[in-house]
Amino acid sequence: MADFDSILGSSAERIALAGLAVILWLAICLHAWYRQRAETGNPAGLLVAFASQTGTAEALARTAVLQIGQQTGNASGISVLPLNRIRPRHLLQTRRLLLVISTTGQGAAPDNARLFVDRYLTGSRDLGHLEYAMLGLGDRRYQAFCGFALELDGWLCAHGARRTGEVLLADRSNPLVLARWRDLIASMVGNADMAEAPALPGE
Repeated sequence: MADFDSILGSSAERIALAGLAVILWLAICLHAWYRQRAETGNPAGLLVAFASQTGTAEALARTAVLQIGQQTGNASGISVLPLNRIRPRHLLQTRRLLLVISTTGQGAAPDNARLFVDRYLTGSRDLGHLEYAMLGLGDRRYQAFCGFALELDGWLCAHGARRTGEVLLADRSNPLVLARWRDLIASMVGNADMAEAPALPGE
């Protein structure tokens, strides 16, 4: 009887361990799926990225997501990331990219974009799958007006990315340029006749 109970105990332990392994595997798969969805954007491959020194570009990037949500009814899967957090997988999996890019000083990248510059702008990468739109923020009182935005645009174009429309350059958050940016977002998302978008923040 003791031997029979021992066999049953071993079988029960094996079943319990197998069940635990299945649960662990499912948890890992779920975590990987959630992380990929959170970091790579929505199923359409849309990512919003920013380079911001004072917070204006970040605020405009997040407002762009609100606009997309109003337009499409769902923006929950769209990531908003500073350029420093862009990884090769983002560049590989993203199909449409909205960029809000500030310039600091005399044409320099903001602090939260300098790692991106070091990682990518000195190298080569195939971006033929990528469509993007860009808003540059700057101040015409500086000689290199929107210098970093123009540098980034040049790098994207040189590596095959396709720009939607022209690079919009806003002098001290010019409201007319920001209105054109809203229209460009609406067009890129796919409905140029979108209803009135949320108000964009100022400086």
